[in-house]
Amino acid sequence: MNQLRLRVAIASRWRISPANCGDVFAAPNQRCQSMTDNTTADTDNEQQRLADLAEIGDVDLSQFVPGTFGCHEAMHTASLMLDMTDDHLLQHPAILADPEFYRLAGNVHEALFALYQAIGEKHLAD
Repeated sequence: MNQLRLRVAIASRWRISPANCGDVFAAPNQRCQSMTDNTTADTDNEQQRLADLAEIGDVDLSQFVPGTFGCHEAMHTASLMLDMTDDHLLQHPAILADPEFYRLAGNVHEALFALYQAIGEKHLAD
């Protein structure tokens, strides 16, 4: 993935403006500025989703709808990543030592939990 595409992907997934997204390792006050226009962020996110969908090629998406093994696999992957985030990231000494790292890792954990719940709600619905 080239650097420009990576910035756009990061920007759309984290709802920040790619134009303001410089060095992700910069000081917090020099990092990307938050977007105020959620419509633009949602549009960018949808465009990125469609581009990613096009990249996977000829896949039968009916095998991944809620209730299928493919959807269960996504839910299981979210669960594994949630556990890994909790066990290996949030408990890592470098993360625990830095309040900003811990806050960001906590945001990742919350997002993965929300994803797991959202998939489970649709996948396990009667």
